[in-house]
Amino acid sequence: MVSLFSKHINNWLDDLPKDPIAQKPNGAFVEDMMKASKQITLRLIALTIYGEAFDEADFLEIIKLSEHHDNLMGAAIFGKPLTSAWFNVLPTKFRRQMNSFLSEWEKLNLRIIQGAREV
Repeated sequence: MVSLFSKHINNWLDDLPKDPIAQKPNGAFVEDMMKASKQITLRLIALTIYGEAFDEADFLEIIKLSEHHDNLMGAAIFGKPLTSAWFNVLPTKFRRQMNSFLSEWEKLNLRIIQGAREV
């Protein structure tokens, strides 16, 4: 696992300066390291959980789900009523978003599991 992590971290580091958004005219680059380090962290966690069944398409889906999750967590942390059991029984926008997230997360996991079984 360590060699796999090392390979992915080295690839990530090599690709940082190639990001067209980060390139500057003088040959230097500026990168949002919070965003960049989150991506490598998510990739390494997914590699640990899914192993060889994990691919680039799955990673893109995980990034999308992570952003959705961040929005839900922000709303839950700063919106006191959202953590109430009674509030979450009601058909609210937050509840629909949470159900959507859970459904997408389940689909992703089931798809990866099915792919691993077929290999």
